[in-house]
Amino acid sequence: MSDILDAAVDYLASTSRWSGDAERIYMQGTLWYGIMCRSFLLLERMLRLALIEVSTVAKLDIEMASKSRANGRSVDRMTFGQCVGVLEEIAPGLPAALVNARPNLRTPINMLPEDDRIGWNRVVSLRNRMAHEGPGFLDSVDLRAGRIWREHETHEPLDRQARDIWATGRQLCRSAFVLTCIALQGHDDRTSLAKFAAAETRRFTLREIANISEHAIDEFHAA
Repeated sequence: MSDILDAAVDYLASTSRWSGDAERIYMQGTLWYGIMCRSFLLLERMLRLALIEVSTVAKLDIEMASKSRANGRSVDRMTFGQCVGVLEEIAPGLPAALVNARPNLRTPINMLPEDDRIGWNRVVSLRNRMAHEGPGFLDSVDLRAGRIWREHETHEPLDRQARDIWATGRQLCRSAFVLTCIALQGHDDRTSLAKFAAAETRRFTLREIANISEHAIDEFHAA
């Protein structure tokens, strides 16, 4: 099974550099767009992997939540929004299920505090807005040649959106639900937090960011 910790570390390592260069990235609009695509992809991957891990100890809870919030889909076929809906549905009963299945696991009483619930929904809202309102069509397939936005409806300043998603994403990487699912995969909190701290000291070059962004745009729209 894919590692939730790796997905969270990838997000933290990436956004640490990006958030430090937010003003310059904003000025290069298409680069900003690719970075935002990458952010949404990583957060969706992290949540989906976490739900898949939970399904190993709370399969019935996931199935019941899927019927009411995701049209009965399996976790790997749910939309990002449906994944968040399923998390909201299972969160109240999840601590008891985990205590029964894994009594030696340190399980938080509240698996989805209000700030985290708001955070996940904010991420989905921004992700859906960007997916449906553009800029989904670019004049060049080569980022380095200069992709040009044909149209992009801006509801709020781009730099504010970027800072918001990066801060919210870092919060969710350390959320009770994600850390518990990481522990389910055999990683203790001390090791996880040490890897998080190390990830936030990594610095990508602008060329690395450009390469990551180009692939992220293609992957985001393919999905």
